[in-house]
Amino acid sequence: VITAGYAVAARLAVLCDMGRLALKPTFTPRARRYLGSGASEGLAREYHLLRLGGLVFALAGSAGFVLLGEWLLSIFGPYASSYQPLLVLCAAYVVGAGAGMHSSYLAMSGEVRTSATIRLLSLALFVAALVVLAPRHGALGAAFAMLAAVLIFLPQGILGKPEIEKV
Repeated sequence: VITAGYAVAARLAVLCDMGRLALKPTFTPRARRYLGSGASEGLAREYHLLRLGGLVFALAGSAGFVLLGEWLLSIFGPYASSYQPLLVLCAAYVVGAGAGMHSSYLAMSGEVRTSATIRLLSLALFVAALVVLAPRHGALGAAFAMLAAVLIFLPQGILGKPEIEKV
């Protein structure tokens, strides 16, 4: 039941990221155009506007899960006990949305190796944290492993390309 509860919580929590994911296809071609023309002001405006949109969506989704999370989890079975992991996973998506689309920016600006390296290191951290935390703390430990990976992944992505701070 713990694993199934985590799976349900994870699938619900990913809804918090739908705003960012929905906006990403609009960011990529326009960011390429701005990068190609050297229009850093337009790129900065686009980046921050989409980051704000994704963050607002993630915060709204998280607020909905704070209010209705236990009830929503119970719709799918005896999973109301996965409410805390749901909230931790929502926090990971809020942090991710708040950081913006730096991975896409890195890849488009020619830093594919940096982006890939950061993703692989984040994955390694996630797996290591999962191995340590999940056996001891169950679904909540797995959720914290995800949050730890996101918290490491995002700052490293931003630091991977110094100009991103200008964006």
